[in-house]
Amino acid sequence: MRQAGICAPDTLVTLDGVTQTALEWAVIRKLKWETVRQRRYRGSNWRDSLRPAEKASSRRLGATWAPSSQAQIQDSASER
Repeated sequence: MRQAGICAPDTLVTLDGVTQTALEWAVIRKLKWETVRQRRYRGSNWRDSLRPAEKASSRRLGATWAPSSQAQIQDSASER
């Protein structure tokens, strides 16, 4: 059974000695309430649920996708 109020927007949450409602924390941290709610349902505590999204790693930012050349596409189609 789900715990009542596990992610209610009016739940008081204290982070670093400051108490705000969960919804106020989400607004302050520029998070969509649905994101916070889903994190809570997946088992995250309030601190982790209200953590701003991490930026993509530099490894992912440097990756590029190169489509196959038209010749390779035509070759593979003719082999079928």
